[in-house]
Amino acid sequence: TPAIRPLASAVIAFIIALLTPVAALAQTFDAVGTKAAGMGGAFVAVADDATAVYWNPAGLVLGGSYFSLVLDYNQGQAEPENISQAGSRSSSIIAFSTLPVGVSYYRLTANTLTPAADPERLRLNRLTTHHAGVTLVQSLTDHLAVGTTLKWVSGQAASGLVPDGDRDDLLDGAGELPDGSTSAFDADIGVMASFGAVRAGLTVRNVTEPDFSTATSDPATVLTLKRQTRAGVSYVGVPGLIVAADLDVE
Repeated sequence: TPAIRPLASAVIAFIIALLTPVAALAQTFDAVGTKAAGMGGAFVAVADDATAVYWNPAGLVLGGSYFSLVLDYNQGQAEPENISQAGSRSSSIIAFSTLPVGVSYYRLTANTLTPAADPERLRLNRLTTHHAGVTLVQSLTDHLAVGTTLKWVSGQAASGLVPDGDRDDLLDGAGELPDGSTSAFDADIGVMASFGAVRAGLTVRNVTEPDFSTATSDPATVLTLKRQTRAGVSYVGVPGLIVAADLDVE
């Protein structure tokens, strides 16, 4: 409609202007799903397959198809010049959705290196979380939907001091650290609005910020799934072409 065209033009200009910096910000989210990873993680306002249970639960109504099944695995590694800020991540997911419900299991593993008090040592952290969830969605209007993924999270956390050395060897050795096991309830919430070819989305992940204890008694080594809020816009004006941008909200 005529009222939508100016909005679409403004959104496209906004996306193009932010596309480069957003690509870097997107890396703070785990790259769950090959399609999302291929788009640099700019998927909150797209969410058009069963990985919507992770990226934006509301996408099961406005962004996706009536039926979707996804089985996927991804991994990546951050390699900054400062070795004490390096990290590696991997994710695997199996998700099934058919309106208005989604069922999913995904596993996230994050290995990170952080500075230690001793300049010759680094702290190596490993957190593996298993998320089993059920997603429920509701259309509020023809253009607006909300969704929630309720999930049970089981996590294995490990932390230890290691001698400064080769980054890849240190990260690969994270699996040898003794770990502790913790389970908790958590939830993700998503909202999506659709106006023709333009979509906007907002997702809040890890609402309860669950903590996971390591094998040590030091409370400083408790690892937390931090709450993450992300907004996104997308434009699908040409079949087979999607322009999208996401922005992390502090």
